[in-house]
Amino acid sequence: MAEQRFDDEDVGRAFRGYAGRMNGPEKVQGEVIDKEEKLNGLFAKVEKLKPFWEDFKTIFAMLKDVVAGRYTEVPWRTVAGLAGVLLYVLTPIDLIPDFLPGGFLDDAAMLALAIKLCGGDLAKYQEWKGETR
Repeated sequence: MAEQRFDDEDVGRAFRGYAGRMNGPEKVQGEVIDKEEKLNGLFAKVEKLKPFWEDFKTIFAMLKDVVAGRYTEVPWRTVAGLAGVLLYVLTPIDLIPDFLPGGFLDDAAMLALAIKLCGGDLAKYQEWKGETR
């Protein structure tokens, strides 16, 4: 089987598409927050996702605080983007289907992009929580 390739444009397009699906707190709750156990399992066992474990915990905690109304100092585009990325990780059929060799490489690229784009908002959240980034 030929190796599938993707580039930054593919990753950016997927990022925007999944972020666009997060159109309100209810969607974030149902599509991402309610899948906490499955996400924890993926980040704990998938080698390509393990380097993002600490970032995942921060992202997930922030999303829970936003949905619960405890944290409001974040633009919705950040919430949508981060929730969209976690939804992308949950979706087995994406740029490179997860069941293929290297299948989580695109998921790791999406996470890296999200952290790069939303790093300032994540740092502000950690400051609000009394943590350091």
